[in-house]
Amino acid sequence: MTVAWAWITAFLLNQLAKVSVDFLGVARVFCFAVAPLVLALLLFFDDGVLAFSWIAFGAVASLAVIGLLESVEVRPGHAWLATLAGFVVFIVVLDFLGHDTRDLAPGFFSVL
Repeated sequence: MTVAWAWITAFLLNQLAKVSVDFLGVARVFCFAVAPLVLALLLFFDDGVLAFSWIAFGAVASLAVIGLLESVEVRPGHAWLATLAGFVVFIVVLDFLGHDTRDLAPGFFSVL
């Protein structure tokens, strides 16, 4: 899923912002950005499921935008919008994979 997120972000930056982006560089940044999903291991707290998930996903999105800004010469608005577009696809696909009896997604998605 991180690869799809990186591809969408790189594609949007190439096409809309006319910025030359290395796909593998963006993929590396985003693979590091998903590290806060380790908070999903703390989901044994019944009351903390939503709190930990919001903290984790906020941290993932923040690290992705900051990492993209540091690795690519792009304006902050373009980086934010391209990253958000890919992140939406990331969340929707993980929700689909973790929903119902499949439970193929980590923590938060398999609980809801």
